[in-house]
Amino acid sequence: MKDYLQLYVQWGYLALFGAATPGVALFAFVTNFLETRTDGFKLLRDYRRVLPRRIEGIGEATNIFYQIVYIAVLVNAGLVVFTFGCFDTYAGSQAKPWFFVFVALGLSWILNRSFSVFPDLPERTLIQLKRQVRKYCF
Repeated sequence: MKDYLQLYVQWGYLALFGAATPGVALFAFVTNFLETRTDGFKLLRDYRRVLPRRIEGIGEATNIFYQIVYIAVLVNAGLVVFTFGCFDTYAGSQAKPWFFVFVALGLSWILNRSFSVFPDLPERTLIQLKRQVRKYCF
């Protein structure tokens, strides 16, 4: 769990403030690549075989990831509207809150559409899970 905590924090910073510093995504990719290689080396050389245990998912981290994504929509909409200066030429400061609402709603719509287009489990996996249930239910 300790190894994953570092990745959770990195995901939070990248999702929340990635729009302000886009180059951070490249650094996150490089560090995650190196982290994966070093963890693989540790598992290959230092640790014994892991005893298998059946679990349903990655636990509470899934809920935390989804909450960070929804908060990141608001943070990134605020960054785009209030600090980047993209909407300064269209209207004065009176229209910026409305632009913020429209950008946040647009990003939320895109986020929800992506969740419906890319399901949690692929169709082939769902078919296999249904076959297992029928196989083991007497």
